[in-house]
Amino acid sequence: MRFIKLTGGCLLALIALSVMPTTSALAKEIPHGPVKITDEGEGAAELGNNVINIKCTSHSAVAELTSASGGTATSTYKGCEVVGKGVACENAGPKEIVTEPLVDQVGWINKAKGEVGQAFAPASGELLASFNCSGLTKVKVYGGVIGKITSKTDEMTETGKLSFEGESFKNNPSKFEGGAEDVLLAEFPELTGSSKVNSEQKQKDTTHNTPTVECKNVGTSKEKCKGDPASLSTKEVVCKTEEVEGKKGKKETVTTCSTVQRSEPEYGRCEKKKEGLYKDKECTEAAEFKKGKSKGKYEFEPIT
Repeated sequence: MRFIKLTGGCLLALIALSVMPTTSALAKEIPHGPVKITDEGEGAAELGNNVINIKCTSHSAVAELTSASGGTATSTYKGCEVVGKGVACENAGPKEIVTEPLVDQVGWINKAKGEVGQAFAPASGELLASFNCSGLTKVKVYGGVIGKITSKTDEMTETGKLSFEGESFKNNPSKFEGGAEDVLLAEFPELTGSSKVNSEQKQKDTTHNTPTVECKNVGTSKEKCKGDPASLSTKEVVCKTEEVEGKKGKKETVTTCSTVQRSEPEYGRCEKKKEGLYKDKECTEAAEFKKGKSKGKYEFEPIT
């Protein structure tokens, strides 16, 4: 049978928003705290399984990065119908589906290749979404789904890209590297009783990060500032200090630094500092150490 498609499929696509790196040129006033994100779907989103097909013509989302590893999100899908039957699916307005509050977490799909994903799951309880396809069946969506971040990481930009792909009613990837499987399950009480079937979500999203946040250390007034929202960082600086034999046989302490893949990707801001571990404004290249001090002018600050 054909697979069910849901514009926001697990409706997680919206979460993709939180997965995207974003920032503009470094500002004199550095913003701190959570980063708000909006998401626009690219075309329809699909949720598929071997029971019915559901398709939504458009979708959007709002999210917030609240930590270096992720945040929260909610998605909205419009124009939702059972394919071939003309049956509307909804839980908000006509043919409109809104997901339950979701949480998302960034992680490695393939660390060696630098591939990063964003996993979405219910913020509480088991349901990602529940809605009614009028006169046919109720639909309950469980589990979680991982989208692949297809935009560049370690780059300060204002937009990001996220893609949900699958085959044989299972999303790919279905888990983070070294982690447990994170799959979507759907239940159709009027059609299949309480049994849950594997489902796949297909959709693409573009995220936008243009927050206005309270700045830190900008004088006595609580001014507002824009810019430098966040970056998805996959690299970090590791330094090693050792004693070497210098001129005339004297021992010298030398510190060398190099850039390596992070144990886990992180969201944060590359901030200009008097002394930092990075030499570039994207916080991707290790600075040189001389006489015990870093020559770098930038530092990566995880979102807290």
